Amino acid sequence: MRLLIVLLLAIPFVAASAATLTGRTVRVTDGDTIVILSEGNVQHRIRLQGIDAPERGQAYGTKSKEHLSERVAGRFVVVKTDKRDRYGRVIGKVLVGGKDVCLEQINAPSKARRILRGESPYRVRVSHPPVSSLASVAEPKEW
Repeated sequence: MRLLIVLLLAIPFVAASAATLTGRTVRVTDGDTIVILSEGNVQHRIRLQGIDAPERGQAYGTKSKEHLSERVAGRFVVVKTDKRDRYGRVIGKVLVGGKDVCLEQINAPSKARRILRGESPYRVRVSHPPVSSLASVAEPKEW
């Protein structure tokens, strides 16, 4: 019985150290967070790596969530990850059919564009002028 409890408590740490998670998207929380259901019906909250989308209730929050939903809702995703955030969410690069969903969110053709966070792997890859110019000038509260 003790062994079972120890194993169950270790599952989140094993998942966080895994290089790849796969599953079907069962919920889009907002423009940068999804929930996937992996093998064994295990739910994982996934935070898209390298972006910060408007939250629910903020300007363009709904538009941002809709944009992400169009790309991932109900679809099989692959998440490349190696860490978790302070809320326990898996932080990762999300792929659908080989396409980088994080990059698609950054290049959204609306004002729901994302500001880049810290050492984002997308800072160098994004060449969309409005993203780079707005991210360097605008305060996050303006989004």
